[in-house]
Amino acid sequence: MKTGDKLYMISNLNICAEIINEKVMNNLTHYNIIIHRGTSKSRSCLSRIALETFYQSSQIKKKPFFYY
Repeated sequence: MKTGDKLYMISNLNICAEIINEKVMNNLTHYNIIIHRGTSKSRSCLSRIALETFYQSSQIKKKPFFYY
């Protein structure tokens, strides 16, 4: 992941996050992101693990690994 990358929320592909920058906190890589929800924007900071868990790089819906 690098600055400028766009990631799409797995559960709702209409929500995307754009990476602003990267920083290390408590020996874990975190990313400042802008979350786009339609016309609304908000800022957040998530760890690399959280981004990999809840976001994907493709706009195409992927099948979940586990079925509920």
